[in-house]
Amino acid sequence: MLSFKNIFCLFNLLVFVFPLFATTHHDIKTRIDPIQNYLWVQDDVTLSLNKLEFCENRSYQITLHSNLSLIAHTSSWSTLLLTGSEMIDETHKLAVNHYLLIIPCDETKITFTYEGKIHHPLRAPANPYARGTADTPGIISDDGIVLSAGTYWYPQFNDFADKRVTFSLQTVIPEGWSVVSQGEEDQRIWREDKPQTDIYLIAARFLKYEEKTKEGTTVQVFLRTADETLAYKYLKATIDYIDYYSKLIAPFPYRKFALVENFWETGFGMPSFTLLGSTIIRLPFIINSSYPHEILHNWWGNSVYVDYKKGNWCEGLTAYLADHLMATKNGVGENYRRDTLMKYTDFVDAQNDFPLVNFSERKDAASEAIGYGKSLMFFHMLREQMGDIDFFKGLTLFYNENSFQLASYDEIKNSFEKITGKDFSLPFNQWTKRLGAPELQVSNIETVKIADNHFSVKAKIKQIQAGDAFALSLPVVFHFNNYKVKKNYSMMIRELIINESFDKQPLRLAVDPSFDIFRRLQKDEVPTVLTNALGASSTLFILPSNSVEWKKFSEIISGALHSKITVKFDSEITTINDEYTSVWVLGNNNLHLNSFINLSKDHPLSFSDNGIEFNNSKYPYFNHSHVVIARNKKSLNQVWTFVASDPVNSIETLANKLIHYGKYSLLIFEKKSVTNVAKGVWSVTDSSMSIPLTFVDLPLRQ
Repeated sequence: MLSFKNIFCLFNLLVFVFPLFATTHHDIKTRIDPIQNYLWVQDDVTLSLNKLEFCENRSYQITLHSNLSLIAHTSSWSTLLLTGSEMIDETHKLAVNHYLLIIPCDETKITFTYEGKIHHPLRAPANPYARGTADTPGIISDDGIVLSAGTYWYPQFNDFADKRVTFSLQTVIPEGWSVVSQGEEDQRIWREDKPQTDIYLIAARFLKYEEKTKEGTTVQVFLRTADETLAYKYLKATIDYIDYYSKLIAPFPYRKFALVENFWETGFGMPSFTLLGSTIIRLPFIINSSYPHEILHNWWGNSVYVDYKKGNWCEGLTAYLADHLMATKNGVGENYRRDTLMKYTDFVDAQNDFPLVNFSERKDAASEAIGYGKSLMFFHMLREQMGDIDFFKGLTLFYNENSFQLASYDEIKNSFEKITGKDFSLPFNQWTKRLGAPELQVSNIETVKIADNHFSVKAKIKQIQAGDAFALSLPVVFHFNNYKVKKNYSMMIRELIINESFDKQPLRLAVDPSFDIFRRLQKDEVPTVLTNALGASSTLFILPSNSVEWKKFSEIISGALHSKITVKFDSEITTINDEYTSVWVLGNNNLHLNSFINLSKDHPLSFSDNGIEFNNSKYPYFNHSHVVIARNKKSLNQVWTFVASDPVNSIETLANKLIHYGKYSLLIFEKKSVTNVAKGVWSVTDSSMSIPLTFVDLPLRQ
């Protein structure tokens, strides 16, 4: 039992010492037997803290994986007690043990020695939006080794408010195996002296390829099979991306960056390396999309750390400066922003909305649309407001002042204010702390022509969303014969009246045509795509009679929906009313296929008994899967989706893939592997946000 003096010591520790903690240092030596799933560890821990002369003992709670048995712990004097039975860590879904460590106040070093087996088989993701096709909290196997803080393979001090660590890692492992971790390797020892939030141990039978940047950063590729062409393709891309972002933001924060091939499909970004699955790294588009995203995380999230209590800002900023930036370089940035806004419009409603400061991680379509999409659009609006020079100066200052520290939107705001000398309270409060999005409506168009050189245009733009008005800098574009004029209007209240005169005749008025404002979109200003169906509020699945496979399809898709679900056989339905905002016609032998064909007549495809023709290519039902979207023009709130699949045993694979293709109107897949061979997006022909202007000659006054 603790004495009164020890309890008094613990009280003073809580009050005075914890805020003074710096990083904890781990000197780790390990032995691993992959075949036996076995791990032995000696961890020499150094606690960095200030002494308190009046304090006799200190007490900490420590967590370790329940399969790891403590062999010994040593210091000048200490007590280590197992407190209670093993417990389940709900975040990582594994059993852990808690220990109470009592050591003298002036003691800063303690050695833990422990061993055991760690082997958590791969499991399906908890929801369809999890990264990768499977996951595990930690695994030691002959296929490979992946250990992290979530494995609790090293002792974690739960009482420390600051859980950052530095470390060295030395591993004895069978011949032919290599270990990868953060930092830099020297004589088979990995070291990282910059504060980290995790210690990773990744190992497999790797083949290593290596180069250096001009600045001396080591660039590596660890592959599981020899592929020099692939390796040097990634080495070159890595050097280019590091150089680009180093100039855009700040010098690369680590001494190395490595692409590491995993033995299951993952897309993880760690400090100084990324862990990508074998299939993923060989997809041709990854090197220009997801890969720069993972490299950029070394600035945002893996060196400037996220203060999750105040909101995860780094996913939106990383997506903006990687995925969106690459799309912009390829001339499709406008489409990327449109698709981002479509996800928010389709998936987020009053029941699942939340402010950005409450976002921690992606859990479903709605949280992704907010945490990634709304945040991305917020940074885009800031850049439009500030201009490129001040925006990137602000980000550089934010990085320099907060690297290897916790940071929030508050620190970003402070950096922008220091650079510009302006107050950013309004945009940061409005977009990070408030729910919802503006929704715009254009009306009361008035055009006047007087003679041949005076054209007047008047229009009303209204915010029609529930709640207060948003403060917007609203872009409106006037189109002429061979040029266009863009004007930005300050919209601080619900209604904005624009009144413009021109000496040439404008042909069209378009409100935010490049999708520069975060807002809820009108249904007629964007193409009808799969997210419209996935984000519907009420869904009807129409199955061909006696079809077990299509029933399984509807169950998988239903798991990704935030929707009221109805499932019926085609023979049970005679009419389909407006209560359903999404209707799925499943199977090319469905009795309601002709109803869908009638809805899709305005789109550039044709149906036959044998399949579909699109872009002058024929795609038979045999050995193919088809997905086509169409909107019911008599009821714009209702979207129809036709799905056919052959062979039938590919239906489940198709269902699991579809949520990743939400921005398309038509999709064709091939064979049992469900390999995409064609995709299309319907064009927008009549948008309520882009209005043609007509002028009537007025007689001159006599």
